[in-house]
Amino acid sequence: MDDQRFDAITEAIGAAPSRRAMFRALAGGALAMVGADALAEELGIEKKGGDGDKCKKDNDCGKGLYCKKIKKKRKHGKHKKKKIRYECRYRNGCGKKKDYCDSNDDCCSGLRCNKNKSKCVNK
Repeated sequence: MDDQRFDAITEAIGAAPSRRAMFRALAGGALAMVGADALAEELGIEKKGGDGDKCKKDNDCGKGLYCKKIKKKRKHGKHKKKKIRYECRYRNGCGKKKDYCDSNDDCCSGLRCNKNKSKCVNK
C-alpha cells in the first residue's frame, strides 16, 4: 500500500463524521435489523420459544406451540403456595409437519427435526 492511500484511509477513519452522516448510519442500521428479522421470520428461522421455554403470550412461542399457564406447587413453611409461570407447550404433545422444533424428540412419530430450519419435516 502506498503512502498516499494509507494517509487517505487513516484520514477518513479519523475524521469526525457530521450529524447527518451519523443519522444516516443509525437509520441504515435500524432498517437492516428490521429487514433481517422480517427475512428470518419469512424463512421460518426466527428464534421463538421451544417446548418448555418461558413465554408471556402465544406469539413468543414457535409455530405449533402456545403459551400455557403452569402451576407449580412449592413448600413455604406450613403452607403450600402455587408458583405460576408460563411456558411454551405443543398443542398436541408434539410437533406436526412445519412446526417449530429443537430436536427430533419434539416432532411427532414419522417426522424428524431439521435443525437448520428448526422445523419438523418428513424423514
